[in-house]
Amino acid sequence: MLPVVALLLLFADDSTDSIDRALKRFVDVFATIKENAAEQINPAQAVYDGAIPGMLRQLDPHSVFFDPTHFEQLKELEKSTHKGFGSIVSIVPGRVIVLQTLPGTPSARSGMSPGDEIVAINGIVLNRLEVEQLVQLLTEARQQQIRAEVRRPGNARLLPLILTPEDVESSPVDRAFFLSPGIAYVRVTTFDTQAGAHDVHDP
Repeated sequence: MLPVVALLLLFADDSTDSIDRALKRFVDVFATIKENAAEQINPAQAVYDGAIPGMLRQLDPHSVFFDPTHFEQLKELEKSTHKGFGSIVSIVPGRVIVLQTLPGTPSARSGMSPGDEIVAINGIVLNRLEVEQLVQLLTEARQQQIRAEVRRPGNARLLPLILTPEDVESSPVDRAFFLSPGIAYVRVTTFDTQAGAHDVHDP
């Protein structure tokens, strides 16, 4: 069976195609593959797991697609109050970089620091995983004690850290005050649905 990613690659190089023509070609090719495939094709899986990720891989390593399930998992990771380790991370294919550890949380007590890269969780090497797989692994890891292998900048030796999840509450804005009438300083540590509702106080 032809790889489903070919659906988008077939017209990816033809920049003169209009959106309508490109979509028609997509539908026509998909219909042909579906009709002649040796096995039954799941349309949602073909598009969500094949065609769209294949198209985005032509752009850059930071453009990713989340299907509804993975998007819900990502939103759970961004909640202000949740069970977890108290770290804010950047997730790209194969890499999880620590941006911040909240004071008094399991990640801070373990010695994890901003700039650390988590290279493995419970023996699972992260550089082999796509973004959606990383999100799923991090979501599941928040439910139990984990062993994380961490690479610190300037240190070739991996650091083994043991983290036990706790209920963590964090504010997306840790500092906000007026510098002068109409001008405020706002430090946003992470973006979630509550970030815009934070009050700014007089100094």
